Amino acid sequence: MSAKSSGVNIFRWLLLAFVVTSAIQGLLGGIFVQEYAFATPDSVFSADFTLLPLGMALLGGTYSTTGPIIGAVLLGLVSEWLKMKIPYGHLVVYGIMIIVVILFMPQGLKNVLKPVAKKAEGRGA
Repeated sequence: MSAKSSGVNIFRWLLLAFVVTSAIQGLLGGIFVQEYAFATPDSVFSADFTLLPLGMALLGGTYSTTGPIIGAVLLGLVSEWLKMKIPYGHLVVYGIMIIVVILFMPQGLKNVLKPVAKKAEGRGA
């Protein structure tokens, strides 16, 4: 509401965000098809493509910019390891992880680790 009362055209910025993200998704979809030479609904619309970004954002913390980046790096590495260890069970682990994060760490890892970082910073000074 404060942006609208400041005179910012919200519809224009929402439309711009929609167009930019659609262009990025189209570009990445084209790259995906070029890399794998085909695209089927099972490969493109799988639960892996839905749960992984959601888990990344929730794990890192959705209320900051660096939180999802931390979650993406951490879960990106863990997801590849899980795919090697349990090829058909990694989605179950994603689901359990999302439930645990929502129940016990609703602010994500960044806010859980923030007091630890401040305590370490205080000892170092």
